[in-house]
Amino acid sequence: MIGWRWVITERILKRLRIKEIRLKPKGLDRRVSCRVATSDIHEYQHLLGPWRDAIDLPLSAKVIVDAGANVGYSVLRFRLEFPDALIIALEPEQANITQFKKNCGGDKNIILEEKALWSTNAQLRIRSLDAAPNGFQVEEDPDGDLSAMSVSDLLVKYKLPRIDLLKIDIEGSEKTIFQSPETAIWLERVDMILIETHDRIEAGCSQAVAQAVAGMFDSHGHRGEYSLYVRRP
Repeated sequence: MIGWRWVITERILKRLRIKEIRLKPKGLDRRVSCRVATSDIHEYQHLLGPWRDAIDLPLSAKVIVDAGANVGYSVLRFRLEFPDALIIALEPEQANITQFKKNCGGDKNIILEEKALWSTNAQLRIRSLDAAPNGFQVEEDPDGDLSAMSVSDLLVKYKLPRIDLLKIDIEGSEKTIFQSPETAIWLERVDMILIETHDRIEAGCSQAVAQAVAGMFDSHGHRGEYSLYVRRP
C-alpha cells in the first residue's frame, strides 16, 4: 500500500500500536522490516518498492561500499542488481543497525561496519537528535559515541585493490570527506560513485564533490536522488 493508501494504513497501524510491518520486495527471497511512522516507507518505495528508481550502471560491480546504508534497503537493491558482489555497508546509528541486521542478516557477502564514513578515523556525535532515521547529521567530537572510518581505512582493512561502486548518502558529511587532501589518493581506486549531495543541509557539498572528481570522473546524470560519476577510461 503506497501513496495515499499508505498514509491511511499508517494512521490505522499507529492507532493499533503496531510499530513495524513486513514487506515482500519483488525479486527478493525475503521480507524486509519497515518501521511505522518513520522515513522507512519512503526509502522502501524508491529502492525496493513498486516506484523503485532505475540504477542502470554502465559497469559491473564486484565490490560495493554503501556508506549511509540506513536499514539496508539500498544494500538489498545492490544485491538484486549484482547478485555476486561483496557489499560492505557503513551505518553508525544503533536503531538503524538493528533494522539492518533484520533485513540483511544471513548474507555472507554483506559486511556491516557499525561506523560512519568520514575523512579520517575519528569519533563523531549526532548533531540533531530529533532528525529522521534517514536524515541525521554528525560532527567530529573526541567524546562522541559514534565511530568513523575513511575510505582508505576500508581499502586497507579488507585488502581491496579497488572499489567498483561507492555509494554515499551521509547527510552533508560528504563535504568534509571530499574536501580532504586524502580523497585524491583513494579516488584513484574507485570506478563509480553514486552520491546524494545535501546542499540544503550543508552549503557547498555539490561543489566539494565536483571539484574532487574533476578530470578523473565523468558525470553520468542522475539515478533518482543520486548523481552518478564514472571513472574516465
